[in-house]
This record gives sequence, structure tokens and C-alpha cells, in this order.
Amino acid sequence: MSRALSNLEQRLIALEERVKLIAKALKLLLEEGEELPPEELNEVKKRLSDWTEGRRGEFIDLNEL
Repeated sequence: MSRALSNLEQRLIALEERVKLIAKALKLLLEEGEELPPEELNEVKKRLSDWTEGRRGEFIDLNEL
């Protein structure tokens, strides 16, 4: 079972790295002056902050879709 947990941990780490890359890309897009309504921009920033600070309760597992 420890090997399965290790594989699961490895997959989780890989997915977290992908999310970090996506967040960095989105941040770059927003910093380059991408025109978004202020409300939408604030929501995107809040969601990215929630994810990066570990508050992931409201996020869904993409594998469930």
C-alpha cells in the first residue's frame, strides 16, 4: 500500500506543478493588460490566491468531470 500511496503522492505533486504553471501563465496574461472587467479580475485573483495558499475546498477534481 505504501507504494500505491507513493504513486498517488507523485501524481498529486505533478498535478500541483501543472496548476502552478497555469497560474503563472494567467498572472502574466493579466499583468500584460488583458482587459477584464474589474469584478472578474478580482475573482480570478482571489481564486488563484485560494489555490496557492492551500484553500482548495471549493475546487472540484477535474477527473470527476
